[in-house]
Amino acid sequence: MFKELTLKSLSEALNIHYWTREKAHLKESWSHGFFSIFGYEEMNLSLTDFAKNFVHENDVQIFLDNFRDYIKYNLPFQLEIRVKTFNNQYHWLLCKADTSTEQLINPDTFFVIFQDINDTKKYQIRYEENKFFYQESAEMTRTGGWFIDFVHQKTYWDRGVRKILELDKSTPPTVKKGLEHITRNYYFYTLRHFAACTLGHAFRIQIRMKTSKKRHFWAVIIGKPVFSEKQHLIGIRGVIQDIDTLKLKELHLQDSMDIIATQNARLFNFAHIVSHNLRSHSSNLQLVTELINEATDAEEKNELLSTVTQIAKSLNVTIEHLNEVAAIHTQINKKPQRVNFEDTLQVVTASINQIITQEKATIEADFSEADTIEYIPAYLESILLNLITNAIKYKHPDRDPFIKIRTRKTKGRISMTITDNGIGIDLKLFGSKIFGMYKTFHSKKDAVGIGLFITKNQIESLNGTIEVTSEVNQGSCFEINF
Repeated sequence: MFKELTLKSLSEALNIHYWTREKAHLKESWSHGFFSIFGYEEMNLSLTDFAKNFVHENDVQIFLDNFRDYIKYNLPFQLEIRVKTFNNQYHWLLCKADTSTEQLINPDTFFVIFQDINDTKKYQIRYEENKFFYQESAEMTRTGGWFIDFVHQKTYWDRGVRKILELDKSTPPTVKKGLEHITRNYYFYTLRHFAACTLGHAFRIQIRMKTSKKRHFWAVIIGKPVFSEKQHLIGIRGVIQDIDTLKLKELHLQDSMDIIATQNARLFNFAHIVSHNLRSHSSNLQLVTELINEATDAEEKNELLSTVTQIAKSLNVTIEHLNEVAAIHTQINKKPQRVNFEDTLQVVTASINQIITQEKATIEADFSEADTIEYIPAYLESILLNLITNAIKYKHPDRDPFIKIRTRKTKGRISMTITDNGIGIDLKLFGSKIFGMYKTFHSKKDAVGIGLFITKNQIESLNGTIEVTSEVNQGSCFEINF
């Protein structure tokens, strides 16, 4: 009677169930209400039969092995098992057996305790699943979580943040340490958003960051204010994601789209020029042909035939010019080579040496900052040739031509300036047309207006730019960024 009262009080106090068996008479019994946990009526089963009929197939053998070792060798055990319920679900139990329990209750009795851990176990499983999916998602998306705790003045980083920033476990998480990984150009920009977040404003920004190993990458940082139940700001929580691969693809795609748009614009412009210029010649030719057919006087016909000859010559010149422009789009497929500026200049000046001598032109060159470039040799020769001959052609009548050429290298990019002391260009009047085809701005008879158009197209076909500054009667300066 005392034993039964003791077992009952322990069961109620600890919210546990039990199985017992007397060592002498092999009589087995269960605590009242044990089977009701699983939705069954009370049963009179041996523990072995209970295990075989109700314990999950993955748990039954290990449970029986441990139970037999306990009975035969007095070996204690503790296991988590799943028991099948009335509605074919499974319920988690913690099973324990040891000799100390026997001594407490009755040394002549085997004693196995069953503790209901179903809610705890399900929570643990959900936690592990969520943790697994979070870690896998973070791994796949290169994402990490962080938290700045204002109350305890602490900062927390998860494993994802450390992996993204290439930090080891010994690096203490601090706000200062985190900000050290923001690149200079985005440092104050990031600070402003964090400051705004302390006033309750969430943010999402794209910035450049650097790891502890000095690897630079693009990242997205998201931050949200955290409030207490009383709506007091207690911290900032957020995530960081390494988007370097995606961002570089986006930038590459944008560059490709810009190139395509530029090429399409040039092709459209070229098609317009072709149709316009050829149409002018064909219209003139058609008109003269009609006049010849209508003419009755032989002398008049001869004059008209000479006009046809002039039109044919003009048409031929136009076609040559258009061929030069069209050649630009075929040359860009050629592989760039390492080209020396000084050697290229010597080739150009040798080809126009008579003009330089005749016009008493002086060319001063300084290629000390950048003496070579990866470029298409024919293009560089054409660019120098057009700009130098233009500087000589449009010299000031009161002074000899002086042309200064200089190269520079800034942040890995090479530029070249060609400055002259010629008559200059009125950019207020002609600035928007200076690089147009057949656009001239002076009264020179030999001015055609094709050189600068070709030069600009050559430079832009290789993703470069050309700009001009000029003052009338003072001279001009062309700056090329390769």
